[in-house]
Amino acid sequence: QGHWAYGRVASKEFGKVPRGGSSNDLIPAQYDRLSGSTAYYATTRIKIEKV
Repeated sequence: QGHWAYGRVASKEFGKVPRGGSSNDLIPAQYDRLSGSTAYYATTRIKIEKV
């Protein structure tokens, strides 16, 4: 997981089966109310538990 994991570390089979996932799929888009620009580092928190 994470943007720093590339190549053989990031996938079981290079370019085909990824390990983990992208946090962008979980975090909704949030925008600054005044300027309308994207607030990437907003205060959205998620908790993932393995069941």
